[in-house]
Amino acid sequence: LDQALIDELVNIMLDTILSKGEYVRIGREEKPRTLVSSVLLKLGYNNVEYVLEKYKGQLNRIQKKHAYLLSMLYYSAMETDAHYTNTVQADFVERENYG
Repeated sequence: LDQALIDELVNIMLDTILSKGEYVRIGREEKPRTLVSSVLLKLGYNNVEYVLEKYKGQLNRIQKKHAYLLSMLYYSAMETDAHYTNTVQADFVERENYG
């Protein structure tokens, strides 16, 4: 794994959690900082791995990298399980079809 990118993700999480602001922008929405902090504090290895995988697969230039990564981290809590479930199911179907 890319240690520099992991360090950047941790710094973004800490910056958000320790922020004094009442709201944090996630995507185009202002979300309560306490909610965002709660979500970020619950992230685990699989979530970070998912964000790294998606970020490295991004082929378009990202204009606001900090905001983009923060949004990815926030939404990874809701998307990671579905992503891995889909991956396993697709692999299973592929093996069934192609032996």
